[in-house]
Amino acid sequence: NPRAAQGTVRMAQPVVEAASEARVEVRDDLTLVPTDKRELMSWYLWDCGSSPIGATAISFWALLITQYAKYEAAKNVEGIVWREHHAAGALCEGTCDGTPCGAYDGAYPELKFVRPEGMPESCQWFPVNKNLLHGVDYSNTVVLSNVAVQLGCGFFLVFLGSLGDFGSMRWNGLALGAFVISFAPIVALFISETKDYAWQAVLFCAVVIAHLCAQQMFDAYLPLLATTHPRTSAVREARHSSGTKTANRSVEPNGLDSSASGNGKERADAEAAEAMVPTSKSVSEMRQEVASELAFFSPALGFGSLTLVVCMQMAVIFSYNKEDAKNDLPRQAGDPDNVGGGLRIAICIAGLWAMVCCFLGLRGLRTRPGRPLPFGSESHSTLWASMSKLGFRRTLMTVRMLRAQSPELLKLMLGQIFSTTGNGTVVTSFVVFVQRELNADNVDMVIIVLVGSISACLGLLLLMPIVKRLHGKDLYRMFMALKAVTLVWPVWLALGFTQKWEMFALVVIGGALNPSLLPMIRSIFQQTCPHGYEASMFSLLGICTVAFVWIGSAVLAMFLSATGSMRWGILAQAAFTVVALWIFSSFDFKKAQEDRARIESGEHEVDGVGEFDELRVESLDSSLTSRDSR
Repeated sequence: NPRAAQGTVRMAQPVVEAASEARVEVRDDLTLVPTDKRELMSWYLWDCGSSPIGATAISFWALLITQYAKYEAAKNVEGIVWREHHAAGALCEGTCDGTPCGAYDGAYPELKFVRPEGMPESCQWFPVNKNLLHGVDYSNTVVLSNVAVQLGCGFFLVFLGSLGDFGSMRWNGLALGAFVISFAPIVALFISETKDYAWQAVLFCAVVIAHLCAQQMFDAYLPLLATTHPRTSAVREARHSSGTKTANRSVEPNGLDSSASGNGKERADAEAAEAMVPTSKSVSEMRQEVASELAFFSPALGFGSLTLVVCMQMAVIFSYNKEDAKNDLPRQAGDPDNVGGGLRIAICIAGLWAMVCCFLGLRGLRTRPGRPLPFGSESHSTLWASMSKLGFRRTLMTVRMLRAQSPELLKLMLGQIFSTTGNGTVVTSFVVFVQRELNADNVDMVIIVLVGSISACLGLLLLMPIVKRLHGKDLYRMFMALKAVTLVWPVWLALGFTQKWEMFALVVIGGALNPSLLPMIRSIFQQTCPHGYEASMFSLLGICTVAFVWIGSAVLAMFLSATGSMRWGILAQAAFTVVALWIFSSFDFKKAQEDRARIESGEHEVDGVGEFDELRVESLDSSLTSRDSR
C-alpha cells in the first residue's frame, strides 16, 4: 500500500534522523567528552575543600567579627550589664569584694568582663550602649557585610557568571575561587586587635563572594558530568546500537535482507522508531538518576569533610580556652585586644584545608571545551569591560529565552529568588542572632557547627537513596514538603530562643533538612534544563540563589536599626518563604520537560537557526582546538 508506506516513512524518518543526530552528538559535541572516576573524585574533592571554609565563614568568622565589634561597643562609657540567659533577660547580681553589684566598675578595669562572685553561670554580659563610634549597632557589622557579599555575588554572576562555556572560564573560575578562599584566612590570622574589625569584615566578604561565585562554576559541571557519566554513556551507547541494528539489519519473513526491499526498509525504519522511544527514555532516566546522586553525594561528602575540619578546630579552641571551656580566655583575662585567638586559628585551618583539597581537585577536573571569547587581544581593562558586556547580554538573553520558550523554568527561578532570600537570610544571620540574644561563645559555636555538619551529612545520606528513585512530580512534591518546613525557622527564632538549648535543637533539626533543598532544586533544574544551555541556565539559577538574598539582609538591618531588636527582622523573613511556596505551587514539572524537549528538537528554529543560539554550547566552531588549554 503506497499510501501506508509513505505514512510509515513519515513516522519513522524523524526518529531515524534523531538516532543519526544522537550519534553525531556523541562524536562531535565537545561537552560530551566522557568523564571517568578520577574526574568525579576530583569534583567531589573540590567540594570537600570549599565546604568547610564556607561553613567556617558564616559561623566562626561571623562570630569573630561580632565579638570584635561587641568589645568595641563595650568600650562606651555606659559599660556592660549582666543578664539572665539572653539580651532581654532579667538583670543579674553578684558581689564585688563582698559588696552587691551588677558588674565590676571602673575601679577594676582588668575584671570588666569577669562574672562577679556568686552570679549564676547562666548570666551573660551585654554592652549597655550597642552602638559603635559611627552610630551603627555592633550586630549590623555582620548583617551589612552579608548585604555587601550578596550584592557582590549578584554583580559577578550577572556580568560574568554566564561565561562558563567560553574557553576554560569554568575551570578558571574554580581556580580563582580556590586562591581567595585559601589565602584570605591566612591573612585574617594576623588581625588580632578588635579595633580592626572592619578589616576582618573585608576579608570575610572576599572569601564568601569567592566561595559562592566559584560554587556556581562548580554547579555548572553537574549536568555535564551527569550526561557523560559512565552509566549514562553505557545506556546511550546501547540505545545507538539498538537503533542502528533495527534500522539497518532487519530480515524479511522470506529470508531476504530487508535493505534490498523498499517496503522492508520502510518497515525497518518504523521498527527503529518504535525501538527508539523506550531507549531514549532510559537515557533520560539514567541521566536524572545520576544527577540526583551527584547532587546529593557531593554535599554529603562536603559535610563529612566539614565534620573532620570542625574536630580540628574544636581541639584548637578548647586548647586555647584551657582555663575554662565555656568562656574564652581573653574574656577572663579582661584583655579585649587579644579576643578571638582560637577563632582566628580555626579560620586559618579551614583555609589551609581548602588550599590542599581544592588545588588537588583542580588537577583532576578537565577543562570542558568552549568557544573563544568573541574579541581579540585587548588590554586588561578593555577585556574585562568586553567580558562584562557579553555576560550581561547573555544573562538578559537567558531570561528572554525562558519567557519565550520555557515559562515553567522561569517560575522555578522566581520561586528560588524568594526562597533563598528568606531562608538564606536566616542562615547567614543565625550566628549574629545567637551571639546577640544568647551571648553564644566560641565553644557554643564549635558545638553548633559540629552538630550541624553531622546532622546535615546524615540527612543527605538518608535522603539520597530516596531521592534517586524519585522523578518528576514525586521529586517536586518532596521538595515542596521540605520547603514548607522552613517556615518554622524564622518563627521559632523570633518568638522563642530564650534558652541556649534552643539554638542547638534548631541546628539539629534544620541541619537534617535544610541542606537537601539546594541539591533537590539542582536535580529538578537539571531534569528540565535543555542540553547545551547549561552554562547560561545554571548561571541564572546561581543568580536567583544568591544575588537577591541581600534584600532579606537589608530588611533585617532596617528592622534592627528601627527597633533595636533582630527578632522582628527575622520574623519578616517568613513572608519571603510564603511567597516562594505560592510561586513553586504553580510550577508544572511535566510542562517544563515538554518545553525542554521542544527546545532540544529545534522546534523554535527557522532554517536551522534559533533566536538564542548564542547561548547554546553546540553552536561553537568545531574547528577550535584549544579545549585542553588552561
